[in-house]
Amino acid sequence: MMNQENPDPVHSGPVSESSVQYRPEMLIPFAYSRKDAIEACREYYKNRWLLPGILKKESHYEEMQGGFVPYFLYSGTAEAEITYDAQDTQEVSGDKKIKKQIRDYEVRRRATAEYYRLQLDASKDVPEAFMHNIEPFKYKDLVPIEGTEEEAQLGDLSEFRIEEDPVIKKRRIIDALSPSVKKTISHNYVQETKEELTIQEEKTECVLFPMWVLITKRWRRYYHFAMNGQTGKIYGDLPFSHLRAYGAFLGTVLGVGGAVYGFLRLMFLMFGTKHPTENSNMILVLIALFGGMYASTKLMNFLFSQMKKPKAPSTEDTRYESCKVKVTFKDDKLLRKQFVDSRNTVIREE
Repeated sequence: MMNQENPDPVHSGPVSESSVQYRPEMLIPFAYSRKDAIEACREYYKNRWLLPGILKKESHYEEMQGGFVPYFLYSGTAEAEITYDAQDTQEVSGDKKIKKQIRDYEVRRRATAEYYRLQLDASKDVPEAFMHNIEPFKYKDLVPIEGTEEEAQLGDLSEFRIEEDPVIKKRRIIDALSPSVKKTISHNYVQETKEELTIQEEKTECVLFPMWVLITKRWRRYYHFAMNGQTGKIYGDLPFSHLRAYGAFLGTVLGVGGAVYGFLRLMFLMFGTKHPTENSNMILVLIALFGGMYASTKLMNFLFSQMKKPKAPSTEDTRYESCKVKVTFKDDKLLRKQFVDSRNTVIREE
């Protein structure tokens, strides 16, 4: 159930008349507490030295907020016609000039898709691109809002700022059926260029999904950390501190360079003369500078590698989102056949 420390759900402002028709009827309760979200955030930012200092403060983690985000679950059928650019490349032997044969195709596929509970962010306050990073939510935990402990905390459900985006909706349906359609294409290179979609909506459900979020304001920008309140999947922005980067780079150059120069001077005094010539001293300075730059480059590569976002773990559970696709039309049209040399210069075209 939802943690008792949860603040109000994620919603604010007046509701337009067009959004009143959508009223959430079901929700997924929180499976992860605020404490779990703070610990996950702390681990996510751990060992990332180039982050701004505010993201390392324990007091900032206490600003973690939890709430529910409205979602649409779409069920229906769709007719799609997708056009691809495709290419086959084959090595050619027996001709000294011609190295490869390239065939270019226009590929068209027409398919019928039956999709069930395709999920799409319905909030006017939380961007779809942001929520997409902590999806999917699994439907096994969906319960009616009425009679739950969360009902009293949610208040008036009509106050949720809900809107429908038909462009993103079509994109989600295309993304759901595209892998099945693409499997029917056997060319070496395939690139989608155009799609046409006709939707027959059968059922639209409005539900609430749980999310934890920490918002950090730095200068004039906002950075987010979010956690799926049901599955524990996390996503976070990784702002870059230029001040720390410059400090690490210059500090390493000067520190390592100075140490190398001191060591070389000591060796020079032990095995050379007390007062090296101007040219000899310049050589020592250049060697020290090179050593400092080399060490600094290695350090910066390591620090930048810490700022890479971890890959999201894959999941084999697809029960929460299903899409059955049947390809009804196939067409692979050969546009041209080219013969090229080792520099991909066309020698002959058919």
